Amino acid sequence: MGQLTVALADKLGIGGDEPCLDFGAGTGMMVRICRDYGMNYHYYDRYASNVFAIGFEADRLPAGTKPRMITAFEVAEHFPDPMTDFKEIFAFDPEYVFFSTCLYTGQDPDWWYFLDDGQHVAFYTEESLRRLGQAFGYHFCSDYDIHLFSKEPTSKRLLKKIRRSSAKRCKRYRKQFGSRTIPDAEFAREHLV
Repeated sequence: MGQLTVALADKLGIGGDEPCLDFGAGTGMMVRICRDYGMNYHYYDRYASNVFAIGFEADRLPAGTKPRMITAFEVAEHFPDPMTDFKEIFAFDPEYVFFSTCLYTGQDPDWWYFLDDGQHVAFYTEESLRRLGQAFGYHFCSDYDIHLFSKEPTSKRLLKKIRRSSAKRCKRYRKQFGSRTIPDAEFAREHLV
């Protein structure tokens, strides 16, 4: 999902200095990947331990900073109360929320997304996501398992386009903004060791 995120940032004109946030970031691998491509990505997760993005947690952002984009991959299906949980995401007031979840379209009870261990507790239709976005003042577009809430309407073909051009757009983004790998390592040596 890192390359799709960078490709989307390139397409939307999100610059390398504009803060972005991974919600439900787990170990921080997504944050690290996006920073390695040159994005100003930060970590947020109430339940996991940050391993790969230490020093770039959301609470280290300057007060009042709003992330331009929030990602939430493999997160929405774990929300026990989607309205409340998405409200937490929208409270950051991002311009975009880019996330993944498989859509329910009437699959049989043996659909692989219905896990036996109960980790997936929320299932969405395209219409339910559209209504959820509208409740918070966002527009919605979707391409199979990736979805985008945006403050302004976006092309329905946007997500299809970034799937097709992600490698090229990532290369261009990194060339334009430069990887943060070395500066982040220097920051860690100076401030975190």
